[in-house]
Amino acid sequence: MFEREELPNAHLFRWFLIPGCIGLAIAVVLTLLMSSDRLSSSVVLLLWPASIVALIDPKTVWSQVITGMFTFGANFLLYGLIGLSVGYSVYKIRSLTRTH
Repeated sequence: MFEREELPNAHLFRWFLIPGCIGLAIAVVLTLLMSSDRLSSSVVLLLWPASIVALIDPKTVWSQVITGMFTFGANFLLYGLIGLSVGYSVYKIRSLTRTH
């Protein structure tokens, strides 16, 4: 009788978190492959655009940590926002095609 509408907030959070973690994993794998010179820089920049910040070559430990946090965090955000937009699009399409 009084059916409660399901809010998409929890689902959208998952649509952000899971692709964000995938983006973080991609950045880690690309870092490992770059350290052994097995990957071209154009592929790295395509999958991990924030890695261009690492070209500043930080000297101190703190600057290396901050640069690493920025580059890995930016990839998490980039992939998470892409996943969030896909999830929101799926939610909107489902709500438009739902018959009442």
